[in-house]
Amino acid sequence: MSIYKLAVIIKNPLNKEEFLLVKQIRPRKFGIEEYDSYIDSDLWDFPSVQLSILQGESEIQVEGAESCSAKLDLKKFDLDLALNQVSEQVGIEKLVEGQWKFWKFVEEPEFGPGPPIQTVFITGYYGVDDKSCDVACQWMSWSNCSKWLSEVTQDSYRMGPLVVNGFLHDSKYSKWHVPRNLNYQEYPLGVRLVPMESRTGKPFSTTNLLVIAPQIVANGESGKDFIAHGDALIIDPGCKSRLHQQLADIIAALPRKLVVFVTHHHPDHVDGLSAIQKCNPDAILLAHENTMHRIGKGMKLMLILCGLVLKCSLKTRRLGLSKILGSTTLSAHLVNTVLERGFCFSFTVSNIYIILFVYAYLAGCKNVLTAIQVYLVVSCFKIILEKYSVSGIDLDLFSLAPATSVQSFTGVTYDWSLGYTSVAGGEEINIGGQRLQVIFAPGHTDGHMALLHINTHSLIVGDHCVGQGSAVLDAFSGGNMGEYFNTTYKFLELCPNTLIPMHGRVNLWPKHMLCRYLKNRRDRESSILSAIENGSTTLFDIVSTIYKDVDRVLWFVAASNVRLHVEHLAQQHKLPEGMSLTKFRRTFGLHFAINWIWAYTCNCISSKVMKIRRPKLIVSAVVACFAALYCSLGSLSMVTSGNSSFLEDFTPIQNSLASGIELSDYGSETLVIG
Repeated sequence: MSIYKLAVIIKNPLNKEEFLLVKQIRPRKFGIEEYDSYIDSDLWDFPSVQLSILQGESEIQVEGAESCSAKLDLKKFDLDLALNQVSEQVGIEKLVEGQWKFWKFVEEPEFGPGPPIQTVFITGYYGVDDKSCDVACQWMSWSNCSKWLSEVTQDSYRMGPLVVNGFLHDSKYSKWHVPRNLNYQEYPLGVRLVPMESRTGKPFSTTNLLVIAPQIVANGESGKDFIAHGDALIIDPGCKSRLHQQLADIIAALPRKLVVFVTHHHPDHVDGLSAIQKCNPDAILLAHENTMHRIGKGMKLMLILCGLVLKCSLKTRRLGLSKILGSTTLSAHLVNTVLERGFCFSFTVSNIYIILFVYAYLAGCKNVLTAIQVYLVVSCFKIILEKYSVSGIDLDLFSLAPATSVQSFTGVTYDWSLGYTSVAGGEEINIGGQRLQVIFAPGHTDGHMALLHINTHSLIVGDHCVGQGSAVLDAFSGGNMGEYFNTTYKFLELCPNTLIPMHGRVNLWPKHMLCRYLKNRRDRESSILSAIENGSTTLFDIVSTIYKDVDRVLWFVAASNVRLHVEHLAQQHKLPEGMSLTKFRRTFGLHFAINWIWAYTCNCISSKVMKIRRPKLIVSAVVACFAALYCSLGSLSMVTSGNSSFLEDFTPIQNSLASGIELSDYGSETLVIG
């Protein structure tokens, strides 16, 4: 269900070129001098309020409202209350008595995790009595407004998204002919966000594809040393494979001289590279070398898995297990899953079952586990996936088409085989005369990058920040808490006017948001230190203490940040003397996995919802623990003796964590992407 908002464009009766803007209310202060010393510049926007449903019909008439009646019936909303609230904002009495005209209706894309905000704009003429006005508002002409938007400087006055999307949205600032029915948002001016469904973690379901294709080309930059030139730029194409055609339509509508920028290697940021490469093979790819190394390694891993599983399926037939499985082989399920999940594996809830499935299947083909036991392992995690509505995975082993050959599965190109340009930070990109500065931003991963759009002084932060909550750090891909703190301070020194995350809405108060991240991280470290001082010495003990009131299924992904926080405390020499970091590190792998599976299983058994599945859960958990233990002791090497590099190449499956859990603004636990 959507949220509806009323935005009011009040025009000056003495000057038709002027409209009224209101200074927006700042977020509340932290009460801590270090954070409160960072102050965002003033933000100006149209007055607006949230609309409330009215019992009956509104008596206020809006001329032209019938033009949007198919999407919105204004008579069902309390316009009288809304206009009275706007009157208080701008200091004008009796706005309800005016004559109002419908201007436009703007539908927000589904950024998540909350419902989209749909905004209806109305316009009318009213004057403001400056002597009696005690609120912050001012008349703004179109020429001045355009200047503020196009000549942005550090700490200058800022225009809000209602001005851009409501009043200036139809201006010809971009030469991108937007494909029909594509839902997007433009803010800041010239920067378009297209949320596309991706393989990310909850509460989000989309990754923001950023498109910059300026119409007005600036002069005087041709002699500057840029690492790349282009007429259009897209950032983080991470949509699911079923949306590749939509992504191809977007690419086809852009100029051929295209630059592609990738902030990091996680699949929800790079899954669309193959579609871009196919549609525009001349596109220039920019990424950190660590990012490209992991993308290439993920592709190599996928090919190894495909070949190895097909090889094992032949052994399965010789052992007679194909009769148990009917006309379907386990290899078909696994390889199809590999291709569906992509080339960069993430240690998320939706991928845990893949790892245990590989363990159980490879061990079962050679030794003790039968196909029935394998099915129980998958079923155990199927319950988790069903409960949390993980989509895109078919777990019915008996409804899959049988595997035929490696070529049938490896025909899709997931890597970027045409070469790339490595960036390390400090470089500049020229897109149609607009400048973007590359910023090395480690912390989330060791190859994480950001971009500063100099023309609007907006900071594109990748997964360093998200629209709600805070992103987890990938401990298996070079994530580092100390570097995360340093990067956050680096962002503060840039004094951006806007923060653009790759998940969720644009943040209009960047300094406040970055300070909130610093505060939340430090609060988390304090709670971890308190848990250690009270006797928690293992990773599982600390996680179970801090997140005792959180669903156990989230403990697994929360462990990554806890681990990095403990290591950061050790670097600061804050750990108690009796705390051994070496012993703590020994509790990361199997020790934590077994305890987590047991805790989750016990919690499910005690839940009324899962009563029917108690026997299945107990058996499945035992088999899953046994499979992990069995393989960790070396049985997997017996099966893969003909491929000595498999165990080494299998590590990236465990070495990518793209989901996490942190505190939101008001202290609620939020599962967020990586």
